[in-house]
Amino acid sequence: MAHDLCPDCHRGSLHWDTRRLRGQPVDVFICERCSYTLASEDWHLPREPPRRGSCRNCGATRRGSFCTGCGLTEREDAEVHDELRQLIDPDQDLLSCAVLAAEGGRKLIALKLATAAVHEGGGDLARLFRLSLLEDLGELEVALTDCQSWTREEPQSGPGWTAMGEMLLANMRTGDALSAFLKALAYSPGDHLTRARVAQHLFHAERFGQAREQAERVLGAECSEEARGMALDVLVLYTRRLMVQGDVAAVRELVDSLAEEVNSNATLMAVAAWMRWKEGNIEDARTALREAYKLDPTSALVLELQKPLGVKKRWWIWG
Repeated sequence: MAHDLCPDCHRGSLHWDTRRLRGQPVDVFICERCSYTLASEDWHLPREPPRRGSCRNCGATRRGSFCTGCGLTEREDAEVHDELRQLIDPDQDLLSCAVLAAEGGRKLIALKLATAAVHEGGGDLARLFRLSLLEDLGELEVALTDCQSWTREEPQSGPGWTAMGEMLLANMRTGDALSAFLKALAYSPGDHLTRARVAQHLFHAERFGQAREQAERVLGAECSEEARGMALDVLVLYTRRLMVQGDVAAVRELVDSLAEEVNSNATLMAVAAWMRWKEGNIEDARTALREAYKLDPTSALVLELQKPLGVKKRWWIWG
């Protein structure tokens, strides 16, 4: 979000950004050109997982009415976060203001507002947004601890286990992440985006048959374009693997099952060209390769198949 010209260089515009200074995230009002900093805000980072009755400002427990961590009373705690909300937009609730603050470059204040929203009953959306902010701020271990707390408190929460999987991935714990994603699907079988993610991870773990099964389940359901695209990518990779192995019969079976997708996917169309070539249908193979080129003239597989299929003319003449 751009503001007035920088008073130092008079050329760049000032905007909010969140940066790490001395190891801590700080919201800074900074010039995009010369990095002159007009203002900085180093709000208390709420690292502890949100728990019932804990302080929203720092996450510590209370002794009487006082927080054992930052010392704020429950009333002061509420007042601080309401002031932050009003600073962003007095007409919006805590979670909406957290989103607005993040969009405006103030991710630290956004984290405080999202944390307060969790305490105020913001549900899964507030908790997921808090986690995404922790990840953006580089607080991966804090985010993972948050997920562990969430899944202990709500052991059958599909979103909680999905978030756990994402944080385990961010912490380079791939095997544990896959286990968390599978738990998420057990509790939320209709979460097709997570199922597509599971298909991806199964493929990269070389569990190819399971990856195909999960991807096909996504394509067979009503789901978002994002989930559908991820699942199709898995099946394209799987088809390419079968092609490299020279398994013509398996390629035929999979290409036939993806009939609706082949006509709009350059790689699948090129695989179909390879399959027809191997089956001895050279003219059909060339026709399929031409269609693949129309879909994506930069496709590596299309270019790879030109020579073995005997295509020597320029594509624009040949087509």
